[in-house]
Amino acid sequence: MNAQLTGAVALSSTAAGAYYLATGRFGPVAALLWSVNWLFAADQIHFVQLRIHSARATTTWEKVRQGKGFLLHQAFTLFLLGWAWRAGWLPGLLVVGFGLLIARAFAWFLEPPRPLRVHRLGASELVYAIIFGILFIAAYHFPIG
Repeated sequence: MNAQLTGAVALSSTAAGAYYLATGRFGPVAALLWSVNWLFAADQIHFVQLRIHSARATTTWEKVRQGKGFLLHQAFTLFLLGWAWRAGWLPGLLVVGFGLLIARAFAWFLEPPRPLRVHRLGASELVYAIIFGILFIAAYHFPIG
């Protein structure tokens, strides 16, 4: 997973690159865009790894035991996003995009066990990424309040 997270740092840098190309500046906003995109990618990577490694978990408590690192990551993400939003650095609509990810993760912990369908998992994560991308663009293109 470390290699995937490192690769995500490079891939998510395109957000900062696009901001630089559009504005001619690379500053705190570009770094924030990069960070938010990496945080989103890291969440998806961590969730998919959790689902693969806990495919045989049969109870909620087994899932929680195997996913305690992921749950800590979720708590940290919520804290970080809430703090950035309250500081005025992130639009609320962008936080909603993360909320969808966090809700899908907690729903998995509570749902009954069923076989892991990797293709379905990949497709659903792609849908979350598309929705997040739309919310991300909308949050900065149509700022509210």
